[in-house]
Amino acid sequence: MSLARNTLINIISASLPVVLALITVPATIALIGAGRYGVLTIAWIFAGYFGLFELGLGRATTHRIAALPRESSRQAYADVVWTALLANLALGTAGGLLLGWVAWEFMGLIFWGEAALVAEIKPAIPLLALCVPLTMATGVFSGALVGRQRFAAAAIVLQCATSLSLLLPLLAAAFWSAQLGALIAATAAARLIGLVAALALVWGDFLKGSTIRFDRSQWRSLLSFGGWIALSAIVAPLILSSDRMLLGASFGAAAVTAYAVPHQVATRLLVLSDALANALFPRIAAQDDTEQAVDLAKQAQLTTALLMALPIAALIPLVEPLLQLWLQGAFDLRSVAV
Repeated sequence: MSLARNTLINIISASLPVVLALITVPATIALIGAGRYGVLTIAWIFAGYFGLFELGLGRATTHRIAALPRESSRQAYADVVWTALLANLALGTAGGLLLGWVAWEFMGLIFWGEAALVAEIKPAIPLLALCVPLTMATGVFSGALVGRQRFAAAAIVLQCATSLSLLLPLLAAAFWSAQLGALIAATAAARLIGLVAALALVWGDFLKGSTIRFDRSQWRSLLSFGGWIALSAIVAPLILSSDRMLLGASFGAAAVTAYAVPHQVATRLLVLSDALANALFPRIAAQDDTEQAVDLAKQAQLTTALLMALPIAALIPLVEPLLQLWLQGAFDLRSVAV
C-alpha cells in the first residue's frame, strides 16, 4: 500500500473527530456550562498525562511488528502483542491508581474557589482512573495494526475511541445528566467500546490460536525502544498541560474553557502532520538502510511544512469571526488571542 494512500486514510480518520468536535464542543458547553466543561477538561488532562505509564509500548509495538521478518510465525507476532498488552495492563493499573490519588488531592487545589464542582467530580474519579488502563491496552492493539500497515483497521479503532469520547458525554448531558459524574462515566464507556473494537480487529491477525505468554526477550526489545518515547511522554505533557492547570488555579474553571477551546482547534490542525508521520513510521522501522530512513524523514518534514504554512497563515485573521460563528452564546472574547 502506498505512502500517499496510507496518509489519506489517516487524514480521513483523524478529520472525523475534528468535524465532530466542531459540533459537540459548543453543544456540550451549552448543556453543562463553561465551569463544568473547564473541570472536565482538567480531568481529561489528568487521564492523558497518566498514560505516561505506558512507557511508549504502543509505539514500540508498531516498531517491533514492522521490524519482524516477513517469514516470522504467527506466534512471534502474538508474543509481541501479548507481552506489550500484559505489561500495559499492569502499568495502566498502577497509573490509574496513582491518577485516582492525585486527582482526589489536587482537584480541590486547582479549583479552590469552586467547591461545588470539586464535590461533583470526586465521586467519579475511580471511573476517570479506569480510563488509563483501557486507553493503554487500546494503544497496544492500535500499534500492532499500524505495524502491519493495516491503517484502515487502526482508523476504526481511533474513531471508536476518539469520536465516542466526544459524542457520549454530549448524549449523557442531553438525555441523562449534566453532572460531572455522568460525563466521566460516558468517557469511560467510550474508552471501553474502543478497546473491544480494537481487540476484535487484532484477534484474527495476531492472537487467535496463539499461546498467551510474557516473552522476556520481546519485553527487553519493547522497553529499549519505548523508553525513549516514555521520556518525552513524561516531560511534554507537563509543559503542554501546565498552562490550563495554572489558569484554573488563578482564574477559575470558565477561564480554562476560554483557553482550552481554541487550544483544541489549534492542535486539531496537526491532523496532516500526524497522518503523514503515522504512515511513515512503520516504513522507516522496516528499513535496513539508515540513510534511506533519514532521507524519508527529511522529505516528510519539508512536505509537512510546505503544506501547513499557507492554510495556517490564512486562518489566523479569521479566528474571531469563526469562533463567534461556531460558539455563538458560549463565545468568550479571551479565546481570540489564544
